[in-house]
Amino acid sequence: MEEVKPLSYPINDFFNWHKRQELVLQPKFQRRQVWSEKARSYLIDTILRRLPIPKLYMREMIDMTGHRTVREIVDGQQRMSTVIDYISGKFSVNKAQNEDYGGLHFHELPKDVQEKFLRYRFSVDLLEGATDRDVLEVFSRINSYTITLNAQEKRNAKFVSPFKRTIYDLGFEHYRFWLDNKIMTNQNIARMLEAELVSELVIAMLAGFQSGKKTINKYYLKYEENEFTQQERIIQRFRSTIDQIAMIFENHLSKTNFKRKPLFYSLFCFIFDAKFGLPGQNSQRLIFEGEMLKTIQRILFEMDKEITVNWKNPNDIFLHFIRVSQKSTADLGSRRIRHDFIWKYIISRLR
Repeated sequence: MEEVKPLSYPINDFFNWHKRQELVLQPKFQRRQVWSEKARSYLIDTILRRLPIPKLYMREMIDMTGHRTVREIVDGQQRMSTVIDYISGKFSVNKAQNEDYGGLHFHELPKDVQEKFLRYRFSVDLLEGATDRDVLEVFSRINSYTITLNAQEKRNAKFVSPFKRTIYDLGFEHYRFWLDNKIMTNQNIARMLEAELVSELVIAMLAGFQSGKKTINKYYLKYEENEFTQQERIIQRFRSTIDQIAMIFENHLSKTNFKRKPLFYSLFCFIFDAKFGLPGQNSQRLIFEGEMLKTIQRILFEMDKEITVNWKNPNDIFLHFIRVSQKSTADLGSRRIRHDFIWKYIISRLR
């Protein structure tokens, strides 16, 4: 192989190469994969929103018979074939994914939107003079440094529904909240763990307590196949609950035990339950205003001190609560025990 060049090309170049039969989308050594229509729609929506897409690998060769340059997509064939099919009018974007342009074919888009789409640039690693063996070695080396995907990263790659997008939007929207309160680190967020936490919180808002992270896939799949009609209500109530937590702790959450993910989960569910009602619970509503707000604030800080004191050697009152906060934290029973304890602790001190 002569050289690997990092370059970028507009979509319009790829489409013109395709029309002139100078673009090969199915190399002989690449495994053929078929994307779902939702995945194809999600890619086009990403381009319409001017968001980045992973780079392509392309091999450039000279066809001595016709004295022309032929470009072969060695990685990214589904991305490129999706783009070409969209421009060719073979499908439209899902309305659930893009309210502005959903249901429209490429030629039906406003002219300025068509132009921006064609000017969108793909980052490309160009493999000049590469043999099949060179290409296989390149990918072998790339894969040897690849970090194994965690569960949430796999969900991100698999699902494309409005439910998933809502989860990620809420996670990104509260980026500073996760960091400032030390609930997440930048490394956690880079690995999409804030999206996993938001997934669990949203699922609790929709269906009450669930057992463990394995349940997340069930709800991603459910809303991949069904409309997410509760979207606006969930967004509004999620924001309201996070804002309420921020108001109660006044920039001190990072200094408390409630920054621990299992306890933050329980704190969020308590606040949501008290404000809106958690499915499966029969709790009373609390008004987070005036003296009531100050009292709840005081009780939660008192509870945090008790948790700190009892963390290593819990007394009889906190024994069960501490144990289910340290082990099997995502177990359905543990979550219910923590929720019931927080409610009883707070209600007993409100009287």
